[in-house]
Amino acid sequence: MAITFQDDSFLGDQLIYTWVMDANGSGAAKRIGRFADKSYAMWGTWGGATVKLEGSWHNPNGTPDSASFITMTESDNTTSISFGVDAKGAVLENPVWIRPTMSNAGTTSIKIVVTAPWRR
Repeated sequence: MAITFQDDSFLGDQLIYTWVMDANGSGAAKRIGRFADKSYAMWGTWGGATVKLEGSWHNPNGTPDSASFITMTESDNTTSISFGVDAKGAVLENPVWIRPTMSNAGTTSIKIVVTAPWRR
């Protein structure tokens, strides 16, 4: 079982981060602060797992402290981004760092994609 950061790429002016998770733990934190608008999608075989999308504003010029991450909020400002089923939406906050975390993983394989347009 593993948590892998699969890809970071641009498609036109769109930044795309992709993680694949099949075990409890945290995905690699990725710098995303310069991209104000962020959306996400997560899907796969859940097997009882819960995935949260977390952000941190700690240490923008280095590596974030793992304890500094908090669960992000859906753009409606009422819903935490924490799901046990396929989901998609937009992120309200604009953290410097972003990462997924998984708990209660059973027979699980979840793909998490975060996208952000480059605004010039």
